[in-house]
Amino acid sequence: MLAQFLAWGVALVAAVGCFALMLTLPSPADSRGVGIRDTATLVRFLNSAARETSAAHGEWTVTKAATAHRTLVIEVEARRPEDARAIATRIVRLLWWRKYYEILIDVHPADRSREAPQRRIQWTPDGGYVERLYPRIPVASSRSGAAANGAGRSPQEIRVS
Repeated sequence: MLAQFLAWGVALVAAVGCFALMLTLPSPADSRGVGIRDTATLVRFLNSAARETSAAHGEWTVTKAATAHRTLVIEVEARRPEDARAIATRIVRLLWWRKYYEILIDVHPADRSREAPQRRIQWTPDGGYVERLYPRIPVASSRSGAAANGAGRSPQEIRVS
């Protein structure tokens, strides 16, 4: 009876020890250095990647990220917004393993006074990359409605798969 009780105790301690060990081991994502649990961590991770690639693709910084329903939206300020495609490719390569249905990357000029268009890169696993160019719309000082703020102007689409 005592031996049986001792055997059950050892089995219980071993099971609890295995469970505790499992909790302390890093996940596969953590072992690749990208243990992303929230959008603030995602922004920091992407900005560290931006510093590594800034020589090749100009300087860029992720300013915001949001995710819902397997879709990720990222806002980027870039010194050279014309490099939006290269920036988007870098971001998607870093995050492909997260199995997003869609990643949207909005690239704005870092210098807001420049007359450069905003660019949006849409990536989906099936459709690849699609770049849209949104013209810079000067903000009117009056509140005269849609004509003043440029509503109704459509973006130019460039399919870059």
